[in-house]
Amino acid sequence: MKPFGIVALVLLAAAGGWYVFLRDKIPSAEQVLMEIRKTLPDQTGVNLSLEHCQFSINSTKNNETSEQLALSRLEADLTSFKFDSVGIRTVSDGRAILTIKAKPVSDRQLDQAEALVALVPEEMRSKRGSTLTMIPNDGPVTITKPLAADESGVLERSTLKDLLEQPNGRLSFHLSSVVRITEEVEAPAPPQPHKDAPGFHKFAQEIQADDRLNNYSLSLVYVGAEPDPDSLFVAGLSFPPQLQFITPSVDKAKELARTIMHYGQTNCR
Repeated sequence: MKPFGIVALVLLAAAGGWYVFLRDKIPSAEQVLMEIRKTLPDQTGVNLSLEHCQFSINSTKNNETSEQLALSRLEADLTSFKFDSVGIRTVSDGRAILTIKAKPVSDRQLDQAEALVALVPEEMRSKRGSTLTMIPNDGPVTITKPLAADESGVLERSTLKDLLEQPNGRLSFHLSSVVRITEEVEAPAPPQPHKDAPGFHKFAQEIQADDRLNNYSLSLVYVGAEPDPDSLFVAGLSFPPQLQFITPSVDKAKELARTIMHYGQTNCR
């Protein structure tokens, strides 16, 4: 299995509406967090914080049945997002997805992108790679192509700028493992961590410890009850993060949007 690398992830805009809200009373940070907590189906092991314009979610979930530990972290610098309109779209069960739009790429974001890719371990930098083309039975053709890097595997600032300026463009890092299932009557074999697990674990720890980086999403799943570097099973990191919330209805999405937008318009320009 190929080591994780840096790939371009460009998402198409989903169907939905864009809304503009006005509100008289300025909400406090705690009021914003209170509204966000209402969107969480399970708050066990979840910690939220909002300090001025830095929004954070840290989650720790122990699954005793599957003997897995899932850790996730979202760091969102609210000064990187727009608060003049939001996107709201419904899903099949009536729930609504609230999306906060990102601002155009700034020099500060490019500084963070450079700092982030510089932390990728030398042995895991993608110096070359093939182009993957997927042709479904019907629908658009999807082409995935590695980003151009120099001989050391480092991406230049201009390359990062070109990527991040694409609609919903972001740096994406992934690590996955395979679970092999043979016969239906047999239990699946225990998941085997990827050989690059220690490298990605170290990479993730350095990202979280770097004070320059405050705008990313990270998820780590370990086999066992402890975050052992050799037991990392699945991992993902995205920069910049996508700021979305799933609410029970469109009305609840609008209510949350009013709170977040007015707080951001007042405090995070």
